[in-house]
Amino acid sequence: MQWSSSSSSYESFSNFSFNKGVIQTGSKQIDTKALYNTLQLSKDADRAQIKKAYAKLAREHHPDKGGNAEEFKKIQEAYDVLKDPNKRQVYDSFGKEGLTRAESILRCYRSGRFFNFKMPRGDDLKYNLKVHLSELYNGSTRRLRVQKSKKCEDCGGAGGNVAFMMICGKCRGTRAEILTQGRFSDKVRCRGCDGKGTQFQPKHMCPKCKGKGVTPTAKVLEVRIDKGMKRGQVIRCKKQADEMPGEIPGDVVITIDERPHTKFKRDGFHLRMKKRISLLQALGGFEFEVTHLDNRILHVKSEKGVIYKPGDVKAVLEEGMPIYKDPFKFGNLYIEFVVEFPETVSPELIQALKRISGAPSRLILPQGAQEVI
Repeated sequence: MQWSSSSSSYESFSNFSFNKGVIQTGSKQIDTKALYNTLQLSKDADRAQIKKAYAKLAREHHPDKGGNAEEFKKIQEAYDVLKDPNKRQVYDSFGKEGLTRAESILRCYRSGRFFNFKMPRGDDLKYNLKVHLSELYNGSTRRLRVQKSKKCEDCGGAGGNVAFMMICGKCRGTRAEILTQGRFSDKVRCRGCDGKGTQFQPKHMCPKCKGKGVTPTAKVLEVRIDKGMKRGQVIRCKKQADEMPGEIPGDVVITIDERPHTKFKRDGFHLRMKKRISLLQALGGFEFEVTHLDNRILHVKSEKGVIYKPGDVKAVLEEGMPIYKDPFKFGNLYIEFVVEFPETVSPELIQALKRISGAPSRLILPQGAQEVI
Protein backbone atom coordinates (compact mmCIF):
# COMPACT_ATOMS: atom_id res chain seq x y z
CA MET A 1 0.00 0.00 0.00
CA GLN A 2 1.34 3.43 -0.95
CA TRP A 3 0.67 5.93 1.80
CA SER A 4 0.40 9.58 0.77
CA SER A 5 0.25 12.33 3.35
CA SER A 6 -2.02 15.33 3.10
CA SER A 7 -0.53 18.53 4.49
CA SER A 8 -3.84 20.37 4.82
CA SER A 9 -4.47 19.13 8.35
CA TYR A 10 -1.03 20.19 9.52
CA GLU A 11 -1.56 23.63 8.08
CA SER A 12 -4.70 24.16 10.15
CA PHE A 13 -2.72 26.36 12.55
CA SER A 14 -0.33 27.92 10.03
CA ASN A 15 -2.40 31.10 9.58
CA PHE A 16 -2.14 32.01 13.28
CA SER A 17 0.24 34.80 14.34
CA PHE A 18 1.04 36.21 17.77
CA ASN A 19 1.02 39.80 19.05
CA LYS A 20 1.69 40.48 22.74
CA GLY A 21 -0.25 37.48 24.03
CA VAL A 22 -3.19 37.97 21.70
CA ILE A 23 -3.46 35.55 18.76
CA GLN A 24 -4.29 36.93 15.35
CA THR A 25 -5.52 34.88 12.37
CA GLY A 26 -5.65 36.93 9.20
CA SER A 27 -7.27 40.20 10.20
CA LYS A 28 -9.17 38.67 13.10
CA GLN A 29 -7.83 38.73 16.65
CA ILE A 30 -8.60 35.81 18.95
CA ASP A 31 -8.89 36.39 22.68
CA THR A 32 -7.26 33.73 24.86
CA LYS A 33 -8.45 35.26 28.14
CA ALA A 34 -12.24 34.99 27.85
CA LEU A 35 -12.56 31.65 29.62
CA TYR A 36 -10.33 32.86 32.47
CA ASN A 37 -12.47 35.97 32.79
CA THR A 38 -15.62 33.81 32.95
CA LEU A 39 -14.17 32.05 36.00
CA GLN A 40 -12.73 35.35 37.33
CA LEU A 41 -9.17 33.98 37.16
CA SER A 42 -5.79 35.10 35.90
CA LYS A 43 -4.06 33.06 33.17
CA ASP A 44 -1.49 31.71 35.63
CA ALA A 45 -4.12 30.10 37.87
CA ASP A 46 -3.30 26.55 38.93
CA ARG A 47 -5.66 23.57 38.87
CA ALA A 48 -6.72 23.96 42.48
CA GLN A 49 -7.65 27.61 41.92
CA ILE A 50 -9.59 26.70 38.77
CA LYS A 51 -11.55 24.03 40.62
CA LYS A 52 -12.28 26.34 43.57
CA ALA A 53 -13.46 29.20 41.32
CA TYR A 54 -15.72 26.86 39.34
CA ALA A 55 -17.32 25.43 42.48
CA LYS A 56 -18.06 28.92 43.83
CA LEU A 57 -19.53 30.29 40.59
CA ALA A 58 -21.48 27.09 39.83
CA ARG A 59 -23.24 27.35 43.19
CA GLU A 60 -24.09 31.00 42.62
CA HIS A 61 -25.43 30.60 39.05
CA HIS A 62 -26.98 27.12 39.14
CA PRO A 63 -30.49 27.27 37.57
CA ASP A 64 -31.91 25.11 40.37
CA LYS A 65 -30.94 27.87 42.81
CA GLY A 66 -32.38 30.74 40.76
CA GLY A 67 -29.27 31.39 38.68
CA ASN A 68 -29.06 32.27 35.00
CA ALA A 69 -28.95 29.16 32.78
CA GLU A 70 -26.88 30.80 30.04
CA GLU A 71 -24.31 32.10 32.53
CA PHE A 72 -24.11 28.65 34.15
CA LYS A 73 -23.52 27.09 30.72
CA LYS A 74 -20.60 29.49 30.06
CA ILE A 75 -19.09 28.66 33.46
CA GLN A 76 -19.35 24.92 32.71
CA GLU A 77 -17.77 25.30 29.25
CA ALA A 78 -14.91 27.35 30.67
CA TYR A 79 -14.23 24.78 33.36
CA ASP A 80 -14.37 21.87 30.88
CA VAL A 81 -11.52 23.46 28.91
CA LEU A 82 -9.32 24.86 31.69
CA LYS A 83 -9.40 21.71 33.84
CA ASP A 84 -7.93 19.67 30.96
CA PRO A 85 -4.17 20.36 30.54
CA ASN A 86 -4.20 19.58 26.80
CA LYS A 87 -7.27 21.68 26.03
CA ARG A 88 -5.96 24.50 28.18
CA GLN A 89 -2.64 24.47 26.33
CA VAL A 90 -4.41 24.73 22.97
CA TYR A 91 -6.69 27.49 24.25
CA ASP A 92 -3.78 29.45 25.72
CA SER A 93 -2.03 29.28 22.35
CA PHE A 94 -4.86 29.46 19.81
CA GLY A 95 -8.09 30.43 21.60
CA LYS A 96 -11.52 28.88 21.05
CA GLU A 97 -10.97 28.59 17.30
CA GLY A 98 -7.84 26.59 18.00
CA LEU A 99 -9.84 24.18 20.17
CA THR A 100 -12.33 23.65 17.35
CA ARG A 101 -9.56 22.99 14.85
CA ALA A 102 -7.69 20.69 17.22
CA GLU A 103 -10.81 18.59 17.75
CA SER A 104 -11.29 18.42 13.98
CA ILE A 105 -7.69 17.26 13.49
CA LEU A 106 -8.10 14.61 16.19
CA ARG A 107 -11.25 13.25 14.54
CA CYS A 108 -9.42 13.04 11.20
CA TYR A 109 -6.44 11.38 12.85
CA ARG A 110 -8.58 8.72 14.46
CA SER A 111 -10.44 7.96 11.22
CA GLY A 112 -7.34 7.83 8.99
CA ARG A 113 -8.38 10.83 6.86
CA PHE A 114 -5.51 12.76 8.39
CA PHE A 115 -3.09 11.13 5.96
CA ASN A 116 -5.49 10.83 3.04
CA PHE A 117 -5.23 7.03 2.88
CA LYS A 118 -7.27 3.98 3.71
CA MET A 119 -6.49 2.81 7.23
CA PRO A 120 -4.41 -0.41 7.13
CA ARG A 121 -5.27 -3.41 9.24
CA GLY A 122 -3.02 -4.08 12.22
CA ASP A 123 -1.27 -7.34 13.01
CA ASP A 124 -3.09 -10.24 14.63
CA LEU A 125 -2.21 -11.46 18.11
CA LYS A 126 -1.77 -15.24 18.20
CA TYR A 127 -2.34 -17.53 21.17
CA ASN A 128 -2.40 -21.30 21.73
CA LEU A 129 -5.16 -22.44 24.06
CA LYS A 130 -4.69 -25.82 25.74
CA VAL A 131 -8.04 -27.51 26.32
CA HIS A 132 -9.09 -30.86 27.78
CA LEU A 133 -10.77 -33.50 25.63
CA SER A 134 -13.81 -33.22 27.89
CA GLU A 135 -14.16 -29.56 26.91
CA LEU A 136 -14.14 -30.49 23.23
CA TYR A 137 -16.78 -33.15 23.97
CA ASN A 138 -19.09 -31.08 26.18
CA GLY A 139 -18.31 -27.55 24.97
CA SER A 140 -17.12 -24.84 27.36
CA THR A 141 -16.31 -21.18 27.79
CA ARG A 142 -12.74 -20.24 28.65
CA ARG A 143 -11.36 -16.91 29.82
CA LEU A 144 -8.15 -15.82 28.08
CA ARG A 145 -6.08 -12.92 29.42
CA VAL A 146 -4.60 -10.96 26.50
CA GLN A 147 -1.77 -8.44 26.80
CA LYS A 148 -2.29 -5.69 24.23
CA SER A 149 -1.85 -2.02 23.43
CA LYS A 150 -4.80 0.30 23.87
CA LYS A 151 -5.29 3.81 22.53
CA CYS A 152 -4.29 6.31 25.16
CA GLU A 153 -7.40 7.74 26.78
CA ASP A 154 -5.73 11.06 27.59
CA CYS A 155 -4.65 11.97 24.04
CA GLY A 156 -7.04 9.81 22.01
CA GLY A 157 -4.16 7.96 20.39
CA ALA A 158 -2.51 11.06 18.92
CA GLY A 159 0.50 10.90 21.25
CA GLY A 160 0.32 14.51 22.33
CA ASN A 161 -1.42 17.83 21.97
CA VAL A 162 -2.66 17.79 18.36
CA ALA A 163 -2.31 21.55 18.08
CA PHE A 164 1.47 21.01 18.10
CA MET A 165 1.59 17.90 15.92
CA MET A 166 4.37 17.81 13.30
CA ILE A 167 4.97 15.62 10.28
CA CYS A 168 7.63 13.00 10.99
CA GLY A 169 10.86 14.17 9.44
CA LYS A 170 12.01 10.61 8.71
CA CYS A 171 9.02 9.25 6.77
CA ARG A 172 7.40 12.63 5.88
CA GLY A 173 4.04 11.40 7.14
CA THR A 174 3.95 8.18 5.08
CA ARG A 175 4.33 6.08 8.28
CA ALA A 176 6.81 3.78 6.54
CA GLU A 177 10.47 3.78 5.57
CA ILE A 178 12.54 1.80 3.09
CA LEU A 179 15.36 -0.34 4.47
CA THR A 180 18.01 -1.27 1.91
CA GLN A 181 20.56 -4.05 2.31
CA GLY A 182 22.66 -4.74 -0.75
CA ARG A 183 20.33 -5.19 -3.71
CA PHE A 184 17.30 -5.85 -1.52
CA SER A 185 14.93 -3.33 -0.01
CA ASP A 186 11.90 -3.65 2.22
CA LYS A 187 9.19 -1.26 3.42
CA VAL A 188 8.83 -1.31 7.20
CA ARG A 189 7.07 0.75 9.86
CA CYS A 190 8.88 4.04 10.37
CA ARG A 191 11.20 3.86 13.36
CA GLY A 192 11.21 7.62 13.82
CA CYS A 193 7.51 7.91 14.64
CA ASP A 194 6.68 4.24 15.30
CA GLY A 195 4.39 4.23 12.27
CA LYS A 196 2.20 7.17 13.33
CA GLY A 197 3.43 9.60 10.67
CA THR A 198 3.59 12.39 13.24
CA GLN A 199 5.88 13.63 15.97
CA PHE A 200 5.82 15.98 18.93
CA GLN A 201 8.45 17.95 20.72
CA PRO A 202 8.94 16.41 24.18
CA LYS A 203 7.12 19.24 25.95
CA HIS A 204 4.00 18.62 23.86
CA MET A 205 3.96 14.83 24.27
CA CYS A 206 1.17 13.17 26.20
CA PRO A 207 2.60 12.50 29.69
CA LYS A 208 0.61 9.28 30.06
CA CYS A 209 1.74 7.45 26.89
CA LYS A 210 5.03 9.38 26.38
CA GLY A 211 4.11 10.20 22.78
CA LYS A 212 3.39 6.62 21.72
CA GLY A 213 -0.37 7.08 21.45
CA VAL A 214 -0.97 3.74 23.20
CA THR A 215 -0.70 2.31 26.69
CA PRO A 216 -0.26 -1.33 27.71
CA THR A 217 -3.33 -3.06 29.06
CA ALA A 218 -4.69 -6.53 29.78
CA LYS A 219 -8.08 -7.66 28.55
CA VAL A 220 -9.90 -10.86 29.44
CA LEU A 221 -11.68 -12.45 26.47
CA GLU A 222 -14.39 -15.07 26.78
CA VAL A 223 -13.61 -17.84 24.29
CA ARG A 224 -16.38 -20.25 23.33
CA ILE A 225 -15.24 -23.85 22.76
CA ASP A 226 -17.95 -25.52 20.67
CA LYS A 227 -18.71 -29.24 20.85
CA GLY A 228 -16.66 -31.26 18.40
CA MET A 229 -13.84 -28.76 17.88
CA LYS A 230 -10.43 -30.32 17.35
CA ARG A 231 -6.71 -29.67 17.67
CA GLY A 232 -5.49 -26.97 15.27
CA GLN A 233 -8.91 -25.35 14.86
CA VAL A 234 -8.85 -21.54 14.95
CA ILE A 235 -11.12 -19.14 16.84
CA ARG A 236 -11.01 -15.44 15.90
CA CYS A 237 -11.94 -12.60 18.25
CA LYS A 238 -12.51 -9.79 15.76
CA LYS A 239 -10.66 -6.49 16.25
CA GLN A 240 -9.41 -7.40 19.72
CA ALA A 241 -5.67 -7.06 18.96
CA ASP A 242 -3.49 -3.98 19.49
CA GLU A 243 -5.21 -0.60 19.02
CA MET A 244 -2.44 1.21 17.17
CA PRO A 245 -3.02 4.82 16.00
CA GLY A 246 -4.11 5.03 12.37
CA GLU A 247 -4.76 1.29 12.09
CA ILE A 248 -7.80 -0.96 12.23
CA PRO A 249 -7.12 -3.43 15.07
CA GLY A 250 -6.27 -6.95 13.98
CA ASP A 251 -7.84 -10.06 15.45
CA VAL A 252 -6.89 -12.21 18.41
CA VAL A 253 -6.31 -15.58 16.75
CA ILE A 254 -6.64 -18.55 19.11
CA THR A 255 -5.49 -22.02 18.04
CA ILE A 256 -6.91 -25.04 19.87
CA ASP A 257 -4.30 -27.32 21.42
CA GLU A 258 -5.73 -30.56 22.84
CA ARG A 259 -4.28 -31.95 26.05
CA PRO A 260 -3.62 -35.72 26.09
CA HIS A 261 -6.28 -37.74 27.92
CA THR A 262 -5.42 -40.56 30.31
CA LYS A 263 -8.06 -42.94 28.93
CA PHE A 264 -9.37 -41.84 25.54
CA LYS A 265 -7.55 -41.03 22.33
CA ARG A 266 -9.30 -39.05 19.64
CA ASP A 267 -9.42 -40.31 16.06
CA GLY A 268 -11.35 -37.76 14.02
CA PHE A 269 -14.98 -38.07 15.14
CA HIS A 270 -14.24 -41.35 16.95
CA LEU A 271 -12.76 -42.18 20.34
CA ARG A 272 -10.40 -45.06 21.02
CA MET A 273 -9.39 -46.70 24.28
CA LYS A 274 -7.63 -49.87 25.46
CA LYS A 275 -9.06 -52.31 27.98
CA ARG A 276 -7.15 -55.08 29.74
CA ILE A 277 -9.06 -58.34 30.25
CA SER A 278 -7.99 -61.69 31.65
CA LEU A 279 -7.70 -64.86 29.61
CA LEU A 280 -10.80 -66.16 31.41
CA GLN A 281 -12.76 -63.05 30.36
CA ALA A 282 -11.49 -63.35 26.80
CA LEU A 283 -12.78 -66.93 26.66
CA GLY A 284 -15.84 -66.83 28.86
CA GLY A 285 -17.14 -63.30 28.50
CA PHE A 286 -16.82 -60.00 30.35
CA GLU A 287 -18.65 -56.91 31.50
CA PHE A 288 -17.23 -53.64 32.81
CA GLU A 289 -18.02 -49.95 33.22
CA VAL A 290 -16.56 -46.98 31.36
CA THR A 291 -16.91 -43.43 32.70
CA HIS A 292 -17.42 -41.22 29.65
CA LEU A 293 -16.25 -37.61 29.11
CA ASP A 294 -19.62 -36.26 30.30
CA ASN A 295 -19.46 -38.52 33.41
CA ARG A 296 -22.09 -40.96 32.11
CA ILE A 297 -21.44 -44.61 33.01
CA LEU A 298 -21.39 -47.00 30.04
CA HIS A 299 -22.06 -50.68 30.79
CA VAL A 300 -20.05 -52.70 28.27
CA LYS A 301 -20.73 -56.47 27.84
CA SER A 302 -19.33 -59.10 25.50
CA GLU A 303 -21.55 -60.93 23.06
CA LYS A 304 -22.52 -64.43 24.16
CA GLY A 305 -20.19 -67.10 22.84
CA VAL A 306 -17.67 -64.67 21.30
CA ILE A 307 -13.99 -65.22 22.13
CA TYR A 308 -11.77 -62.12 22.10
CA LYS A 309 -8.19 -62.38 20.88
CA PRO A 310 -5.42 -59.85 21.70
CA GLY A 311 -5.92 -56.74 19.57
CA ASP A 312 -9.59 -57.40 18.85
CA VAL A 313 -11.77 -54.26 18.82
CA LYS A 314 -15.33 -53.78 19.97
CA ALA A 315 -17.36 -50.84 18.60
CA VAL A 316 -19.79 -48.97 20.84
CA LEU A 317 -21.92 -47.04 18.37
CA GLU A 318 -22.51 -43.28 18.74
CA GLU A 319 -20.37 -42.95 21.86
CA GLY A 320 -17.54 -41.09 20.15
CA MET A 321 -17.05 -37.34 19.69
CA PRO A 322 -19.90 -35.03 18.72
CA ILE A 323 -19.79 -33.79 15.13
CA TYR A 324 -18.71 -30.12 14.95
CA LYS A 325 -21.63 -27.88 13.91
CA ASP A 326 -23.93 -30.93 14.16
CA PRO A 327 -23.59 -31.80 17.87
CA PHE A 328 -26.53 -34.26 18.00
CA LYS A 329 -24.58 -36.71 15.86
CA PHE A 330 -21.66 -38.70 17.24
CA GLY A 331 -18.84 -40.92 16.10
CA ASN A 332 -18.16 -44.32 17.68
CA LEU A 333 -16.16 -45.51 20.64
CA TYR A 334 -13.70 -48.27 19.73
CA ILE A 335 -12.36 -50.47 22.57
CA GLU A 336 -9.21 -52.46 21.83
CA PHE A 337 -8.63 -55.45 24.11
CA VAL A 338 -5.33 -56.39 25.68
CA VAL A 339 -5.58 -60.02 26.84
CA GLU A 340 -3.47 -60.77 29.90
CA PHE A 341 -2.21 -64.35 30.04
CA PRO A 342 -1.41 -66.04 33.36
CA GLU A 343 2.25 -66.55 34.17
CA THR A 344 1.70 -70.20 35.20
CA VAL A 345 -1.03 -72.75 34.42
CA SER A 346 -1.97 -75.79 36.51
CA PRO A 347 -2.05 -79.25 34.88
CA GLU A 348 -5.76 -79.51 35.65
CA LEU A 349 -6.48 -76.30 33.69
CA ILE A 350 -4.40 -77.54 30.77
CA GLN A 351 -6.36 -80.79 30.62
CA ALA A 352 -9.62 -78.87 30.82
CA LEU A 353 -8.57 -76.59 27.92
CA LYS A 354 -7.57 -79.62 25.85
CA ARG A 355 -10.96 -81.18 26.37
CA ILE A 356 -12.69 -77.96 25.37
CA SER A 357 -10.55 -77.41 22.28
CA GLY A 358 -10.51 -81.09 21.21
CA ALA A 359 -6.71 -81.19 21.03
CA PRO A 360 -5.05 -84.68 21.23
CA SER A 361 -3.60 -85.49 24.66
CA ARG A 362 -0.30 -86.55 23.10
CA LEU A 363 1.26 -85.72 19.76
CA ILE A 364 2.28 -88.72 17.61
CA LEU A 365 5.79 -87.96 16.31
CA PRO A 366 7.44 -89.56 13.26
CA GLN A 367 10.37 -91.85 13.86
CA GLY A 368 13.68 -90.02 14.19
CA ALA A 369 12.16 -86.68 15.29
CA GLN A 370 14.47 -84.66 17.56
CA GLU A 371 13.00 -83.25 20.75
CA VAL A 372 13.94 -79.70 21.70
CA ILE A 373 12.91 -77.65 24.69
